[in-house]
Amino acid sequence: MCLYSIAAVATTLARDILFDQHHVRTISTYSETDDVYYGAPAVLGRGGVQRRIKPDLSAEEQKSLEKSIKSMKEIIEKNQ
Repeated sequence: MCLYSIAAVATTLARDILFDQHHVRTISTYSETDDVYYGAPAVLGRGGVQRRIKPDLSAEEQKSLEKSIKSMKEIIEKNQ
């Protein structure tokens, strides 16, 4: 059953890109500001990611995101 879910998501993302649908999807994209890839809402179209959408986060959510980004960077640094 899990394999079907992966195929369904891949099909949905491919359709969004091929048909230039400009749907908002939560996908991993590169953040130049944070210099790391992480999941965030983005608009998908013919050229791939058209734009990232920065959600309004509470102070607590922003702090958690920053902590996660810091952790990811530390892991990347240790494994290079």
